[in-house]
Amino acid sequence: MSLESDLKKCDKLVEKAKKAGEEEKKLMEDIKNRVKTGKETTGDKIRDFVIYVNGWTSNDVESAYKLLDEKLKNKAGKLLLVVDETTEEKDLLEKHYMAHDDEDEKCGFMPPPKHRVTTATLRLGVLLEDYLSFNLETQKFAFPVGKHALQFDKGRGWKIVEENISFHAYEIFLLDEKLQKEQKKHDIFSFLHGTSRAEKLSVYLDEEVEKYFAEPKIDPEDCFSELKSQKMDLSYIAALKLLNLEVPKKFLDAQDKKREDAKKRALDDIEHVLEEKPEPAYWNAACDHMRAALDCAISLGMHNDESTMPGKQKGTTINVKEYITDLCKQYGVAVPK
Repeated sequence: MSLESDLKKCDKLVEKAKKAGEEEKKLMEDIKNRVKTGKETTGDKIRDFVIYVNGWTSNDVESAYKLLDEKLKNKAGKLLLVVDETTEEKDLLEKHYMAHDDEDEKCGFMPPPKHRVTTATLRLGVLLEDYLSFNLETQKFAFPVGKHALQFDKGRGWKIVEENISFHAYEIFLLDEKLQKEQKKHDIFSFLHGTSRAEKLSVYLDEEVEKYFAEPKIDPEDCFSELKSQKMDLSYIAALKLLNLEVPKKFLDAQDKKREDAKKRALDDIEHVLEEKPEPAYWNAACDHMRAALDCAISLGMHNDESTMPGKQKGTTINVKEYITDLCKQYGVAVPK
């Protein structure tokens, strides 16, 4: 058989494959349209969703959705928390140069030291149903909560969002470890790595939610974390109140202790200034320090606190409200009415 005839045979096979590919594409578009209109179904909402979004069947992807769907079984009425984590390498210093004493007297650039920063977006809600919902039009899957509390930066403020907790179909890869490995191995949907989207999604249900906030995980390599010394993430209280849910007693007790510790520090700061007896040249600075301490005390509501606290001297007590309001008058600090 000649080389020329083999080349012609190859051309025919390529043409045949091309035609088969076009037929397959046309057939799949027809299948997707039939699924989308609801005229026909495979009988499995997850399989329908995967076919429509991906344009092909995939046992691995379907399995990931089914595992997540199964996790919600019998959990209607329970708390759901979805944590969206992103870890970035950031420069420790804005600019870090190293001069070279070479012949040309050029200035070289040395890469600045790095540190890892992990940010987390939290979504908290109560499941209204015990299964995932799917939207073919938006290509999103959702946890049916109706509304949820959203926190863009862990430990910060929350706001209410009047909608389900939803994610794009491709983000199932971030929820399933097996799919994550396959994605990186084959570089499937690599656009995810080039965006600001999460590197990891985690789902917590029922008792797992309270444990997440009671025992916050701190990245040991994130040297700038403000939560390093905090045993509980007390922002959980605000989220529960936004959702009109009962706050567990241990969180309220921890909040009370934190507040009492802050009041004690404020009193210690005030008494430290009083004990200083500064020289005339430093009087204005001492007054500024006192006003700052009194502002802190007011922010803690100590100007309305009818309780007593131990004084600096042994056996003495301080009526907090009288003590703070009297000092405010002396140092010209306005007391809110």
